[in-house]
Amino acid sequence: MTIIKTADLAKVTIAVQSVWQLSGFEKPTLGIVPLNELIGAYPIWFSEIPFLTPRQAKIFLSKKIGQTPVLDLNSDENLSGFLFAQQNRSVFTGCIFVDANDILARRRFSAAHELGHYLLHFLPAMHELAAAGKEEVMATEGLIYETSNDAEGSGTNDEWAGKQIVIPGLEIAENVVLFTESWQEAEANQFAAELLMPAETCQTLIAQHQVPFGRKREFLANRLSSELLVSREAITWRLASLGIGG
Repeated sequence: MTIIKTADLAKVTIAVQSVWQLSGFEKPTLGIVPLNELIGAYPIWFSEIPFLTPRQAKIFLSKKIGQTPVLDLNSDENLSGFLFAQQNRSVFTGCIFVDANDILARRRFSAAHELGHYLLHFLPAMHELAAAGKEEVMATEGLIYETSNDAEGSGTNDEWAGKQIVIPGLEIAENVVLFTESWQEAEANQFAAELLMPAETCQTLIAQHQVPFGRKREFLANRLSSELLVSREAITWRLASLGIGG
């Protein structure tokens, strides 16, 4: 997996903490993170779309914002997640779509991943454009899992990849195109892991289960994946990153 620099890890942790603070929710000591409610704390519309593609996302966006976005979204490539963000005179809004046909654990991780992109990468870029005098911009990003195995949220960049972020300026002739770098994808993945699998929650659950199941990571992962609504791969990677089990 890609190792994130310490400074970037700190940035991700701060972003995760800001989500809990803004939403008014407390991290659950036990149980499932209320992801929909956390996303709802932001001006973001969240929806699950069957057979999600850029073209399908464009159709739904057109209905939602009342106009066809000036974006190149005509591909029929299958996506697991999609993020749209709009800045209009310093007002920031967004949409997160996930593929309704994916299993629940993957849908939750994809949605959290896109929220991470929104907070860590889209908003800073759009704030910068707004400060430069660009009054209205749009941006998109799509998430694709590169392998067919059950690898959602495992944290390894060879198993999934984000697509490019495109930011056209609607009131200017030029287009600004940003490509998601590996470190941005790693940050979004880390954000999703920290949000859906808080360290404190993992520690509490492990304290309950380590006696009957021991400290073997594979046994703990089987138990915790269902209790946190994440994949076995995601919780296995999370436990490893926390130095838990072996």
